[in-house]
Amino acid sequence: MPTRDPIKNLEYVKRSQAKKKEEIGVEAFREMHSGVQAKYRENLKSANGLEQYKKQQADYMKEYRAKQKQLKEVALKKANAISVLTNAIRFRKAKQEMALLKEAKIANEAKKQAKRKVGRPRKVRRPVGRPKGSKNKPKN
Repeated sequence: MPTRDPIKNLEYVKRSQAKKKEEIGVEAFREMHSGVQAKYRENLKSANGLEQYKKQQADYMKEYRAKQKQLKEVALKKANAISVLTNAIRFRKAKQEMALLKEAKIANEAKKQAKRKVGRPRKVRRPVGRPKGSKNKPKN
């Protein structure tokens, strides 16, 4: 039943239209509903005058476009936020993987060093040239 509350009234209209669609079929409902809407528009034009009707439609379209633009911006912000989050997650995973690879490399290097130290220690090589020592220093 229609009420003065616009939200409840809208819900009532949606329910009754859905019921009507089920009863007569979608195509027949569209045809009937378009006729009703055309009649409603003609009554508005005749009651308010053509100029007033056009002005109301222009105002409605301005509001509609502003609302659609706002919805589009919100959707774009959501998409950007999602992409930033996914990139951050990917970066964190890549960073963790690189840390694991680095740890494995360090472990392999440690194993190689441990294998080299088995046996006699190597003699330290000195660069070719003048021998190092206090006796061989040039005198001034």
